[in-house]
Amino acid sequence: MPGSGEGLRRARKTDHSEGYRGLEIHATTSPARTRQQPAWAHMQLTDRTPVAKVPLTGLSSGTLEKQAIVDVTSPNVLATGLDGLIWVAFGSGVCDVGYLSPDNGWSLETVAQAGVFAQGLTAGLDGSIWVSSSVSGTVQQILRPAYKPIGLASSAGPGPGEMTLAWQPPVIDGGTPVISYTATVSQGTYTKTITTNDTSCVFDGLSLGSGPTYFTVTATNFAGESKTAALQIDAYGNPIP
Repeated sequence: MPGSGEGLRRARKTDHSEGYRGLEIHATTSPARTRQQPAWAHMQLTDRTPVAKVPLTGLSSGTLEKQAIVDVTSPNVLATGLDGLIWVAFGSGVCDVGYLSPDNGWSLETVAQAGVFAQGLTAGLDGSIWVSSSVSGTVQQILRPAYKPIGLASSAGPGPGEMTLAWQPPVIDGGTPVISYTATVSQGTYTKTITTNDTSCVFDGLSLGSGPTYFTVTATNFAGESKTAALQIDAYGNPIP
């Protein structure tokens, strides 16, 4: 916008004989933008205005660039998961399904074979991925690991040298129930792991007040193990951010 320190280019066409009623394109860049932060183009189209492709290059303070993140063979459909992962069904015949994530450098990780030519892909509210195909007349569900447990809290006891760790189930179960939790405590060189079906456990062998204590919990369902939830407390039992 004028006065914001950003470049501005406007293009307008009002040739009514060609069916245009008005086309205005705003392209803005900032001198501080990098190649990973390209300028954005905003198109404001009135009714009866055809879609136009306008090369937005040579701007006063930057140049728009088109950059491929990853090469995928025959990508068919895309969907965004609840956790922000970009899901893609790809393949010219029987499709594979995988995801792209900035956590792994946007490399493609294949998780399942759909067994059909995928034409629809979406994420369910439980975190699972759904694949549809009108060719085979099927809808399939791809189960996913649950999200990590939440609400970790620790307390001293019930006995001497013991601490209780409690947590809440994952908000998203991936489309299949959690069947177990794996909890671990570390204090100095001492480490102990407990697997349980409950949402709490008691660790023994601890020296309370001697130093920081570190807890972790993961949830496991039919599709695999979740990411790790963690809690660290000081010698007084207060959480350490």
